Amino acid sequence: MNGSAWFTWLDEETLQYREEGELRLFSGSSHLAYRELFYSLDTNRIVVRLRLGSDPQHLLFQLALEPSGPTPWPASSSAIHICGQDTYEGGYVFETRHQFRTTVKVNGPSKNYTIASCFTRALD
Repeated sequence: MNGSAWFTWLDEETLQYREEGELRLFSGSSHLAYRELFYSLDTNRIVVRLRLGSDPQHLLFQLALEPSGPTPWPASSSAIHICGQDTYEGGYVFETRHQFRTTVKVNGPSKNYTIASCFTRALD
């Protein structure tokens, strides 16, 4: 996707992520598209929900962060989400408090692709 993305606090516990722009498919066609995810902290895990059709809070992943050493960074987590016949394997790596990476592998009868993203906080 080529476009814009941003985070917005909805309340004290929920951070909304929205991306929108032009999505180019391998077939060569392009479409205007958007996606919304909602992140919230629940005890010792991050809950990731997504707007899916008429369900604005569809559970996607529950991430229990694991630091890789004595400091909080980097920290990582992974989770699996089953949706019908499709499997979504999500991996999150929080490099620093200003950057994280996500990888979502999608497999199903008519799906086989990976979405890889790197998020970096913009300088003020």
